[in-house]
Amino acid sequence: MGALEVDKEGNVNAHRGPGAFAGIGGFANITAKTPTVVFCFSFTAKGLEVSQKKGGIVEIEKEGSISKFVDRVKSISFSARRAIANGQKVLYVTERCVFRLTPKGGLKLIEVYPGIDVQKDILDLLPFEVEV
Repeated sequence: MGALEVDKEGNVNAHRGPGAFAGIGGFANITAKTPTVVFCFSFTAKGLEVSQKKGGIVEIEKEGSISKFVDRVKSISFSARRAIANGQKVLYVTERCVFRLTPKGGLKLIEVYPGIDVQKDILDLLPFEVEV
């Protein structure tokens, strides 16, 4: 599934962008009942340029100007609290790393791709703390 925004609790906004609103469609039905939900999206948007070198090394050529990670999403399309209560496994996959929704709520950084600097390319760009 895609994501416009993800917040510190793991909630996802997939339907309400700046100045626009798209219907949520089957998104809620799929994400509410699936045992494992995987959100795939870029870490930042609007201008992000990424290259992959030999051996799978990822290099951020130019950072995007809009962060997909926010303190609180504008609108909740996917509720992390409900996913935890339902016992769902939830992953958030970006071009540089993977986060997992923790049972107590919030995100845990579980994988960083080769070539990515954890501090500079991930942690410094997040508006909230994550478990590492």
